[in-house]
Amino acid sequence: MNVESTKNVDRSSGAAPGGPRIPRDQLEGLERVLVPLGDWINESPTAKSMIQVYMRHVPGAFVESVLSHRWQPDGLEKLQNLHAERGAILVSNHRSFFDMFATGALFYRRLGLFERLYFPVRAPFWYTNALGALINLGLAGYSMWPPVFRDDRRRHVLNPIGIDQLLNALREPNACVGIHPEGARNKSADPWALMPARPGVGQLVRRAHPDTVVIPFFILIFIPIPVPAVIMIGLWFVQNFVAGLQTLGSAASPSGGVAWFAHIGGFVFGLVVAAFARPWLRRPPKWRRA
Repeated sequence: MNVESTKNVDRSSGAAPGGPRIPRDQLEGLERVLVPLGDWINESPTAKSMIQVYMRHVPGAFVESVLSHRWQPDGLEKLQNLHAERGAILVSNHRSFFDMFATGALFYRRLGLFERLYFPVRAPFWYTNALGALINLGLAGYSMWPPVFRDDRRRHVLNPIGIDQLLNALREPNACVGIHPEGARNKSADPWALMPARPGVGQLVRRAHPDTVVIPFFILIFIPIPVPAVIMIGLWFVQNFVAGLQTLGSAASPSGGVAWFAHIGGFVFGLVVAAFARPWLRRPPKWRRA
């Protein structure tokens, strides 16, 4: 791999200004506000620089503090002398909603490999819902950009523009695009299983500069230490709640996420029943009271 000299490279933060934009007349509802906001944050040098400072010291510090004694990265010694002057594409499997939060904190904050992060994410929920926008801004600094549209009416027209936006971002040195080739979270019980790859990552790699670095990264979730049940149940509840919200109004999920909210309903029902049954459960059997 040929790495160019950095002497004459412009290191201004943010994707190169004047990049491709999604036509506003193709957007609906909150998308008309949230999509241009994401474009401005990620393409403005000043805004992106301020967001990256926030990312390093607030959500990045939080994620690292939670995972620093739990993650076990392997093979990072191969990246010690990495200089991504034409950007890098981080290609990872998708096992949980927190994959890119963890890998972003590892590569950006702990290893200091990259200066700017971009993680394309589905448009439903993240760009159609106010709560999704707040999570994107608060936990990711709007780095979950550009949006990926899933409805058949717009996906073939708007998603190629998103690819162009990522290619524009990779023109900046030490920029990193994190992407899941599978395009969806793998819910199978086999932690080593991989779903069929979608064409987006192939287009991105093929059209990127020859010196753009591609980093394959495999995530294996394994918890070797005892975890209190209240934490596991809480994470399970949050995961189902977020997944349910993502499906609301999604053309790809006409049922509106009934299964996710059924899980949540069963969970709440169990809590109510347990609360009412608690006094009787604590009573000793009659034969023990005699």
